[in-house]
Amino acid sequence: MRFDLWFPGILCVLLSNASAAEPGLRFDGPANCGECHRPMHETWTRTSHFETWFSMHRMRSARRIADRLEVDRIKQSETCARCHYTNQPAAGGEVSAMAGVSCESCHGPAEKWNAVHADPTDPDAMKKAEALGMIRPGNVVGMVEQCYSCHTVNDEELIDRGGHNFGGGFEVVAWLEGEVRHNFIRSKGVRNDPTPPARKRLFHVVGHITALERAIREYADARNEGEFAKKRIKRRDAALERLAKIEERLELDVLSRILELGKGAPLTPGRKGELRKTADTIAGLKRQFAEENDGTKLAAVDDLLPGPGKQIGEVFRP
Repeated sequence: MRFDLWFPGILCVLLSNASAAEPGLRFDGPANCGECHRPMHETWTRTSHFETWFSMHRMRSARRIADRLEVDRIKQSETCARCHYTNQPAAGGEVSAMAGVSCESCHGPAEKWNAVHADPTDPDAMKKAEALGMIRPGNVVGMVEQCYSCHTVNDEELIDRGGHNFGGGFEVVAWLEGEVRHNFIRSKGVRNDPTPPARKRLFHVVGHITALERAIREYADARNEGEFAKKRIKRRDAALERLAKIEERLELDVLSRILELGKGAPLTPGRKGELRKTADTIAGLKRQFAEENDGTKLAAVDDLLPGPGKQIGEVFRP
C-alpha cells in the first residue's frame, strides 16, 4: 500500500465524507454497498482509503500531529475522523467512525437514496436518487468537490498547530486511473475499464479550477497569517500556472474569465468578502464549463494529463 503518497512526512488527508449532502444523515456502510457492487467493493478493500481504518491511528506521524492538537483517540476526534474515516452521526454530536474512507465518503450518505437507486422497477430511479443526495460519477463537479474537500486540508489549526501537510500537488486523474478506479459497469464485473479520455480531460480541468476556487475561499476564511494562509497562496499560484497551460490549449472564454478572476484576487488580509465573492463566481463558471463540455473537444489538454506510471497505486483487475 502506497502510504508514502498520502501520509507526509506522511500525513495527507484522503477523501471526505463532508459534502454538500444534508448534515446528520446516516451511512448504510460499505458492506451494504458490496451486496450489489461486489467488484467495486473488492477494489476498495485494496486501497489506501480502506487501509486507513486499520493503520492511520497507529502511525507515528499521525500520533505526533494528534499530540500537538491534544487529541487522545484519533478515531473519536472529529478533526481527524472527518477525512480519514466514514463517520456515523452519534448522540451529542460525537464522532462514531465505522470504516475507512469508503463508498459513501465519495457518493454521499445513503440513508435517503439507497433504496431509491436500487429499485429496478423505476426507470427514473437514478434521477430520484441524485435529487436525494447521491453523487454519481457523471456529476463531475460534485465528485471533484468531494475529493478536494479533504485533499486541500481546509483546517487552519490542523496545519498551523498540528503541523499537518497542506495537501499540495493533488491531481484527481492520477487517483481515478490508479487504485481507486472501479469501472466495472460496462463489462458487467469482468474487468476494470480505463476512464474514457473525454472524461479524464473533464475531470482534469474541473479539478484545477476547483483547486483555484478553494485556495481563494480558504484564504478568505483564514484567521491568521500562518502556514495555512501561506499555503493557500502557494496553491492558488500553482492552480493559476496549470490553468494558464490549459487555457492556452483550449482558448475558451470561460477559462479566460476564470484565470482573470484568479489573477486579480488579492490574497491579502482584510478582504474576506471580496475573496468569497470571487470564489463564488469561479464556482459558477466551473459549473458552466462542466455543463458546456463533455470532454470530447478538449483533446488539446491530453499532454497535460498524468501519463503511464503517474497514477496513484495499482489498478485492480484492469
